[in-house]
Amino acid sequence: MATVSVIIPVHNVEKYLRKCLESCCTQTLPDVEVIVVNDASPDHSAEIMREYRQRFPDTVRCLYLNENIKQGGARNRGLDIAKGEYVTFVDGDDYIAPDFCEMFYKQAKNRHADIIYGYFQNITEDGVMHGTPCPHAIAGLSREENINLINVSPVALLIKRTFFKNKNMRFPEKIVCEDIATTALWLLNASKVLYIDMVLYYRTIHSASMTQNVSLWSQRCYLAAIEYLFEKLVIMNLYVQYKYWVDTYILRNILVAIKNVYQYYHCDFQGFCNYARHILQRVKPDWANNGSIRRYLHPHMICFLKEIESGNCLYEGAAIRFERLTRSTENLYDCFQDELSQLLAWLNQQGCTKITVWGCGEHGRPLIKTLSGMGVEFKVTDKSEHLCGKVLPTGQMIANFADIVQQTDAILVTSHDYFKAIRREAQTYGNFIILNIYLYIKTGIAPKEVLTLYDSSDDFDYHTCI
Repeated sequence: MATVSVIIPVHNVEKYLRKCLESCCTQTLPDVEVIVVNDASPDHSAEIMREYRQRFPDTVRCLYLNENIKQGGARNRGLDIAKGEYVTFVDGDDYIAPDFCEMFYKQAKNRHADIIYGYFQNITEDGVMHGTPCPHAIAGLSREENINLINVSPVALLIKRTFFKNKNMRFPEKIVCEDIATTALWLLNASKVLYIDMVLYYRTIHSASMTQNVSLWSQRCYLAAIEYLFEKLVIMNLYVQYKYWVDTYILRNILVAIKNVYQYYHCDFQGFCNYARHILQRVKPDWANNGSIRRYLHPHMICFLKEIESGNCLYEGAAIRFERLTRSTENLYDCFQDELSQLLAWLNQQGCTKITVWGCGEHGRPLIKTLSGMGVEFKVTDKSEHLCGKVLPTGQMIANFADIVQQTDAILVTSHDYFKAIRREAQTYGNFIILNIYLYIKTGIAPKEVLTLYDSSDDFDYHTCI
């Protein structure tokens, strides 16, 4: 039996294929088999495959498909004939380190893992390395937490071959972006998942790379993969168990697709939002009731999900709305008036009727604008002394906090980064309810529960957003 089966889907990568095959065929681990699947590639990749089959007859196995079934289909065909104890996938324009298979295989065998994740390195055609985009330094987190952090591309990993058979795991075929669904399914189905702190996979970044080629069709495939993931999890009876984390993963990726279309395919943005709305209603009609979602989504993105759900983004000006929500904070809190009303009602129940907004910068002014529009009376202060005495467009004068202590029993802090420092300073003046408005909006949970997050907020990345 082979130790590792390296499966390589090939389509229009003749420029990079030799380097890829050379790296895979010269692994330090014995008994590695290299399965190269030509996905009806119109270039000269087939000739290169035959060349390496002749050079490494005991290592290389070649398949030639008559129909282009995309990477997912090509990987499935490779899995059908794989004989290795473990399987890994390498894209035809990427390459791996000589000891890739050996290092991963030893870790998997010694620690009895179904899946081993590692790092990959992005490298441009001129050899310039970029930072590793895959945040795998997450070994201490649960699998449901990891679903929102792992790289979705099925590379830089090793998987036990029997896992595919026992769990009936296949790639969706004839679409791109299929890995959006598959890697999440693997993670939630595996008995044991491990991470190793090694960079042994090198991903070539070039203009023709499929992952860089954003089109309307590819992003529709992106959404189709999300729908596929949801349906598979329901069939496997896993959705209820991992609902909160899967919902967050689904919504984040819907927003990624929308952002991609906006940036690269702007002309049909409105129509794509319509399609995204269909997927949202089909897969996650109750997303707004998921309290964990906001921990992973920027408030701007929550705003736009609300726009999609309401249908506002379907009319003329959808792109302008998206631009406003993602590039400007001016109207950030306008979509959260219900949440702000609930907060004010809760503060009133606590006997807090004298409100001070602390912070009138980029994040503070949108809150001040929205609260003013709601008819709320409040004071405004800021740490920057040079702002004190200035009058805001909404009519409030920025005061030194020491001067308005007696007129304050609750403080809404608008800066997440400086919240703890502001809280310490405010507490030197007395006891107040001091609430991080950023966390309140992001988490969507009750104000009392937000207060319990403060001491642990250093341990959670509330800035994780697209």
